Amino acid sequence: MKPTHRNAFVKVCVFFTLFLACSSGFAQTRSGLYAIYSDTRELIGQLKVNSSQTDTVTKISVVSQFSVQLVMRVNVKYVLSSVYHNNQLYSNSVITYRNNTVNSVAKTVRAGSQYQYKKDDDEWVYPKAITFAESLLYFNEPLDKESVYSEFDGVDKPIQKVKTGHYQVTNPVNGNISEYFYETGILDRALVHVSFLPLTIERIH
Repeated sequence: MKPTHRNAFVKVCVFFTLFLACSSGFAQTRSGLYAIYSDTRELIGQLKVNSSQTDTVTKISVVSQFSVQLVMRVNVKYVLSSVYHNNQLYSNSVITYRNNTVNSVAKTVRAGSQYQYKKDDDEWVYPKAITFAESLLYFNEPLDKESVYSEFDGVDKPIQKVKTGHYQVTNPVNGNISEYFYETGILDRALVHVSFLPLTIERIH
């Protein structure tokens, strides 16, 4: 190999070595913005979701804000934060605000091979690994999933496939059924229940 060719070859090898070394630490990020509608199709708020993933860690944040008219106007906000390590949930917190005041706090934290779930004054042990939770539903169509862990309620919710891209998730606590619709593996629309309120969320981008 001629010196000039050898130098060029070395430069190319160094470039790709540096590229791989640097890119392996980069985070893959995804985000989504959803509109929130009431059961009468009134636009009442927005939901933002962000996900970042490195080699072994995935972080997901969801911020939802909407306003509903009950006896009086109520502003609701919830902030969810989940951390996954090696494809298992490591920790989660869900803080719900009502008129800018903390209304409820739920936490799921891994402790060895099980989890400690606590919501306000209620607390119990969840006895098995959590690899699929509701915060993953935005960017991961549940193609082969039979259930999903609820970070809000600390329980498994059964999943039933209705047809391609359409799934039903049942809350065993209250019997409510939520509908999820996917396009190209990304959540496009969902009909969900927040407390006793039926809401629709639709992807904007």
